[in-house]
Amino acid sequence: MTACQSWSPLWKTLGSFKEFLESQGIELNPPEKMALDPYTELRKQPLHQYVTPSDFDQLKQFLTFDKQVLRFYAIWDDTDSMFGECRNYIIHYYLMDDTVEIREVHERNNGRDPFPLLMNRQRMPKVLVANAENFPQCVLEISDQEVSEWYTAKDFIVGKPLTILGRTFFIYDCDPFTRRYYKEKFGISDLPRIDVGKKEPPRIKQELPPYNGFGPVEDSAQNCFALVPKAPKKDVIKMLMNDNKVLRYLASLQTN
Repeated sequence: MTACQSWSPLWKTLGSFKEFLESQGIELNPPEKMALDPYTELRKQPLHQYVTPSDFDQLKQFLTFDKQVLRFYAIWDDTDSMFGECRNYIIHYYLMDDTVEIREVHERNNGRDPFPLLMNRQRMPKVLVANAENFPQCVLEISDQEVSEWYTAKDFIVGKPLTILGRTFFIYDCDPFTRRYYKEKFGISDLPRIDVGKKEPPRIKQELPPYNGFGPVEDSAQNCFALVPKAPKKDVIKMLMNDNKVLRYLASLQTN
């Protein structure tokens, strides 16, 4: 009880309730404020409004681009080095977390072990900070403190080279979903497929040099077929078919 009324309906004709208590020898303290109810005060406050932070929302990116992957077809041309070759790869860019994956394309009977991945799925740094050049990336996971810029979807363009882990990949094609994404996101609609197949040079016809007059023609031609010439094989079928067949000519010796 914090206070009392100055009068009560029951005691309206007899005086105030305070005067009644004082007549009974009860002294009242000065009125006090009512104790606040926490629940009632909480209901009086306006509803809390959630505002999306200005920074990029990774959860929204995950929910929006889940299971959406950009697929690029690329080659790594290492024919300039000794025993180098041109190999095909598939580059996957996951929109949900901006990670990159490089898969090998194996051909039948290519003589290589069927390793599925050249590079496991991970974020790829594009530009490192000045003091992170000696960072041991092979044993420690790189973070935002060592990277000033990461690879994003706009860095993967058909027809342009891309350097990843010291290898320069040339992107020559992409799938239909990637073409639609680049048209809607970046306004790039011209992504033609580039022909990277190397045409075989025309086959040079091997011709025998002119006959020099020494020995039979078949015997002289063996010098062009092998480094160590062998005696030409006899035509057995010709020998059997022309056995006992002799051509006879009549001639006269002319002397002037």
